[in-house]
Amino acid sequence: MIAIAWTFGAVWFDAPFGNGNKVAAVLLAITVAVVLIFVRPFWRKLAVVAVLFAGVLTWWLTLSPTNNSDWQPDATREAWADIQGDEVTFHNVRNCDYRTETEYTPRWETRTVRLSQITGIDLAINYWGSPWIAHPIVSFQFADAPPLCFSIEIRKKALCFSIGEATVDEIDRLNILQAALLAMRRAVDGLRLTPEVVVVDGNQLPKVPMACRAIVGGDARVRAISAASIVAKVHRDRLCNDLHDEHPEYGFASHKGYSTPEHLDALRRHGACRHHRRSFAPVRDVL
Repeated sequence: MIAIAWTFGAVWFDAPFGNGNKVAAVLLAITVAVVLIFVRPFWRKLAVVAVLFAGVLTWWLTLSPTNNSDWQPDATREAWADIQGDEVTFHNVRNCDYRTETEYTPRWETRTVRLSQITGIDLAINYWGSPWIAHPIVSFQFADAPPLCFSIEIRKKALCFSIGEATVDEIDRLNILQAALLAMRRAVDGLRLTPEVVVVDGNQLPKVPMACRAIVGGDARVRAISAASIVAKVHRDRLCNDLHDEHPEYGFASHKGYSTPEHLDALRRHGACRHHRRSFAPVRDVL
C-alpha cells in the first residue's frame, strides 16, 4: 500500500503534464484499483502492481531538480561553484548596479574565495506575504576578499508548515523542556498533512502518533530542521516586535527575549510584565 500511495503521489506532484498531473494520477489509481479487484491469482495481481511501481520509480529517478520559478529579471542566472580543496570559485555572482528597485545595470561576476579565510557569518531575515515564510540572506565575510551573500529561499511551495506555541503559564507550570515538547506536539497536530516521520533537533522527543527521531545538532545536519528553525525564528521575531510595541521599555525588538545585559537591566528598572516567565530566576528576583 505504501508503494501504491507513493506512485500516486509521484505522478500527482512530479509528472510533466501541468494541470493534467491530477488526471494522470487518478487514472493510475483507477488502473491499480481494477488490477487489485479483478486480476487473479494473487501473484499475477502483485506482479502487475510491481511493474507499475517499477515503471514510475524508474521515470522518477531520472528527474533533476528544477529552477523554474517566476524569478525577477535580475535573478534569472543560476549561480554555481567549482570547489578545489580550500579554494571555491563562484560563477554568476550577482553584483548589479541598482539605481531604483526597477532600474539597474546588470552585472555578473566570477569570484574566488578561500574557506580558511572566513572571518564571520551573518544571517538576516526578510518576511514574505505570510508572517511565517522566511527569505533569509546569509553573508560570509572573508579576511582577503569582499563578502559574499546568499539568498536562501524557503519556498511557498512547501507542502505545509505549522507553528506550535506554549504559553508563559505552561512554561512555569511544566518547565521549559516539557513546554517545548508540548509546542512541538502542537506544531505536528497543526500540520495540514500527516508526516510519516517527525525529526527533532536535540535529544528529546515529543509524544506524537507517528515515528519520531531525535537528532543532536539537527539544524546543521537535516535540511527540514534547518528550514523549520528559520521559520520559527521569523515567527519569534515578529512576536517580539509586537511585544516591543506593547512594552517598549524592555527592548524586545532588539534582544528577542534573550537574557542580555540590556534586558536584565530593564527587568531591574521596570519589574516583570505578564509576558515574562516567573520560573526564570532573574524574573523571580524582581517580583
